[in-house]
Amino acid sequence: MIYRLIVVVSSDGFIAKYSGHLPYSWTSKEEKENFKKDLNCCEWSVMGRKTHELSYNNLRKRIIFTSSVEKYKYAGDNNILFNPSAISFAEVIDLIKPAKTICILGGTKIHDYFMDNDLLNEAIITIEPIKFGKGISLFTNFQWTDFPYFFLKKGFRLNRDCKKINKQGTRYYHFLRI
Repeated sequence: MIYRLIVVVSSDGFIAKYSGHLPYSWTSKEEKENFKKDLNCCEWSVMGRKTHELSYNNLRKRIIFTSSVEKYKYAGDNNILFNPSAISFAEVIDLIKPAKTICILGGTKIHDYFMDNDLLNEAIITIEPIKFGKGISLFTNFQWTDFPYFFLKKGFRLNRDCKKINKQGTRYYHFLRI
């Protein structure tokens, strides 16, 4: 199974200025197109409760991290609420097998969970040429000055050279776990 982190960040490394700041409001047309293409390769998406509520889509299959359930709970046909303090993610995966690719969409605590537990196989990082100055970090213990070496030190390599996807300078990185 492939666990693929898909995220867009500002050029100073933030996923948002504040909680509730949607990427749709500040990302380029090209980033949105790449995001949709990358997301369409995933059978399931994983996110936190806030990300789910901000981007609600009943048609997408989602695993939602939340402390509001004892272990896990089905919410409709396409959503599973999951308490990571109560059961392992592997137990939730058993509920959705077979699934080839799962996309990790955020936020920071979800990114941390998958990186800290060595669950990520891929990371797709798009960098928009906009600075926030401050905001919500990609990972809790992550300094943007460590990019892209942070991923290299964690056992990833670039799948291909970073590519510019528009004239404004938006950059697209695709890392694979070695």
